[in-house]
Amino acid sequence: MAPKRNTRWTSRSVPYDVNLPDNWTAKKLRQELNELGTFPVSSAKKSELIKLYKDRVNSAEPRPVSLPPTREPAVTIPSAPDIGRILRHDTAQHAIASNNQDGGPTVMSAGSELTATILALREDIKHMQERLQTVENRHVPAAAAGSSLQTPRDAMISQGRSASLPVSVTETNNQASRESVGQSYSDTGFGSLEGISSEDLPQVELIAPNIRKNILEDEKIPQISPISRKGFNTLPTVTQPPNAMRNQINQLWDAAISPQTARAYTVAIQHLLRFVTLFGTRTPCGQLPALSEDLLMYFVSYCYHSLKLKFATINLYLAGIRFHYIKAGYANPFLNSERLSCILRGIKRKQGTDGITKPQRLPITFDILRRMSTLLLSQRSVFSPVLDLMLTCVCQMAFFGFLRCGEFTIKNKSVAEDCLRLNDIVIADDKSKYTLLLRASKTDPFRQGVPISIFKNSRWWVCPVTSMLRFLDIRRSQGARGQSPLFVVSSGVPLTRDQFIVYLRHVLTLLGIDSSKYNGHSFRIGAATSAAAAGIEDHMIQTLGRWSSNCYTRYIRSSSEVIQEAQSKMSSF
Repeated sequence: MAPKRNTRWTSRSVPYDVNLPDNWTAKKLRQELNELGTFPVSSAKKSELIKLYKDRVNSAEPRPVSLPPTREPAVTIPSAPDIGRILRHDTAQHAIASNNQDGGPTVMSAGSELTATILALREDIKHMQERLQTVENRHVPAAAAGSSLQTPRDAMISQGRSASLPVSVTETNNQASRESVGQSYSDTGFGSLEGISSEDLPQVELIAPNIRKNILEDEKIPQISPISRKGFNTLPTVTQPPNAMRNQINQLWDAAISPQTARAYTVAIQHLLRFVTLFGTRTPCGQLPALSEDLLMYFVSYCYHSLKLKFATINLYLAGIRFHYIKAGYANPFLNSERLSCILRGIKRKQGTDGITKPQRLPITFDILRRMSTLLLSQRSVFSPVLDLMLTCVCQMAFFGFLRCGEFTIKNKSVAEDCLRLNDIVIADDKSKYTLLLRASKTDPFRQGVPISIFKNSRWWVCPVTSMLRFLDIRRSQGARGQSPLFVVSSGVPLTRDQFIVYLRHVLTLLGIDSSKYNGHSFRIGAATSAAAAGIEDHMIQTLGRWSSNCYTRYIRSSSEVIQEAQSKMSSF
């Protein structure tokens, strides 16, 4: 059995020495090495640090003293921390030497050796101060006489070594810099003169000339375009004041809807403001009232019972209210209005039982058109020869062109610019047809123009091309030009809707027809009815009338004779 290991603690045979590097911590060893100018790696062990410190102390030599430009050795006075460090290093060196000689740790007599070291250091300091005073007395008069210290850069220039280095400062700046260096040295009285001041270093051009010429200072950045076109990616400069831009926005709002729709929307908002006032709600002048679903339901009921408006008109008013509120920047007031939708549906159903129905409009068929044309073109004048010819052209064009009344007349004199003009009629070279260009139409909201071709037929008294040629000759003889209105009354004002209906009903009355059920839309209805009676296919009727859906079937009127004939055919099988 192996002998039992003695684990009892034994006292040291030699007292603990704090000045011995073997007794220092790793942290203290690192600090001492850093003060000696050695920076070990962070992973170094304590034993490596001790060995490194001993090697550093044993191989330590006096540092070279920096000299002034006159090659005189410069003196540096150690500060208090430096003296303490020297004392520690000296004591540690003696301890290491004693340890090496005696073969083990030895106790130093701190009193005697420290006293001798301090006395020696005082003698060294006194000697260095004397030498420093000698150096100062030698260089201060030269600085006062205007001489300057020769910097390494000056030495390089004098030897011709800096010929390839670009210099960016003038000689005057160099002189001022050197004088400042000499003055700072004389003011401090001590300090190291070794090294080169950053102000004396030559400025080297690091940027190539071809790159520097592309560097612009305080100028506009060049615009880059993927297709090398100037101004491709630039934004237009806003030079107009906010008021002018606001006017432009308002013009775009007005262009979003037709003038007729805009007038209807204005009437709608006027009725709403009047109702809100009667309801007892006060609204600041120039502002729209706050709307709720309850208030809108009360307004719809007010339009139905008090204003006696139809369902379609109420819907139009609600659309106008929505437009004005969105234009003013408010949210859509009709979102999530399920109760209001039910109220509107109730009005639509109730109007059918209250007798508030749309009056039946009868069609002006080809037979009625033939009788009207014969009367107007007869020797017996109905109104006047020119007016009779104009009404004949209007009626025939409206019938064969499936026109709406608002497409060849104007609503009132204030919208005279929307009337048809002479250059809207283009006669073919062989005079077999003419083309009517509708600049404004219900189915053309973007005003691209709708061309309508009207051909010549074999019956001269109902031929639209023959009547139009005769009428154009009369208008040109009256001095009309291309931009002149096409259809005008005796006063020279474009033909309005109300005037045309008055003329139409007067002619129908002369023919012995009840004119109360006829209006301007009767020509479009009569054209669809006559086309169906003639056996024209449905898709062709839809094309002639410019209908986008099968709603054209609502325009076809079936007389009692047609229904009787259809039932007779059914019973013949």
